[in-house]
Amino acid sequence: MIMESIEKRMNMKRNRHFLSFALLSLIIGITSCSNEVVKPITSSSVKYSDCKTGIQNVVSTSEYIEYSTSKANVLSMIHYNLLLNCAVKNFSVESKIVADTLKIMYMPIGNDANCICPRDINYSIEELPYAKYVVKIQLDNLPYATLNLDFTSSAKGVSILKKI
Repeated sequence: MIMESIEKRMNMKRNRHFLSFALLSLIIGITSCSNEVVKPITSSSVKYSDCKTGIQNVVSTSEYIEYSTSKANVLSMIHYNLLLNCAVKNFSVESKIVADTLKIMYMPIGNDANCICPRDINYSIEELPYAKYVVKIQLDNLPYATLNLDFTSSAKGVSILKKI
């Protein structure tokens, strides 16, 4: 009798542990699901200028982006007057689509000088579906600027950046 009672209690404890584990797993599974589909997009032909010098470049350094469709589903962009560290040794661009947002991540390498200067960044985004996008630019993984873009087969324009 005593053994049966002890065995029943142990079974109840095991069942409680199993149910707690199952419930916790279910909660984690539900909360980790996301409806957002992230689609990586290829960024290519990344080029950046040397530091711009001279008084005209220091005075008129408003940042803007010029964009155009260079060929089917390829968006070419030039970011003018991006302020970067003078010691940038390399620069890469990554991009991805999340819902109606085109996220563009700028990743400069070499930030060890105590100065900044305006530079032009030129790159292409390939295999981009034609659509209307909110473009969110990040610099060193930090929000930097936004713009609206209606990407079509004949898209062409200039956009002043809205800094975040």
